[in-house]
Amino acid sequence: MSIHTAPTPTKVLHTPVMRKEVVAYLQPAPGKTFIDATLGYAGHTLALLEAGAEVTGIDRDADMLESAVTRIHAAGMSAHFTPVRAAFSDALTADELAPAPPASASCVRWFRLPRRMHAT
Repeated sequence: MSIHTAPTPTKVLHTPVMRKEVVAYLQPAPGKTFIDATLGYAGHTLALLEAGAEVTGIDRDADMLESAVTRIHAAGMSAHFTPVRAAFSDALTADELAPAPPASASCVRWFRLPRRMHAT
């Protein structure tokens, strides 16, 4: 038996920082749409989905995106999640993000950008 095992969808790989605070601040709910531009293991995205929100998750790493999709599917939240493979720096120009949310939806664009991205 190998000492190396592949992660399973139920195995905790990462604990998102300030999960409760993010949920309290963003107040996810049905009818709200979010973009997680650095999806990673989907910890924050799962919290938003659990509250009934729609989420588009972006990650440039195909393996990370696959892990996130697997976790979200295992949690039964796939119907409210759209995965996008792209760099977050291209998030606003990615073809997959072109359609605007319905006028009835509240849309918050949630980006965790490094400070250097804000410099001009």
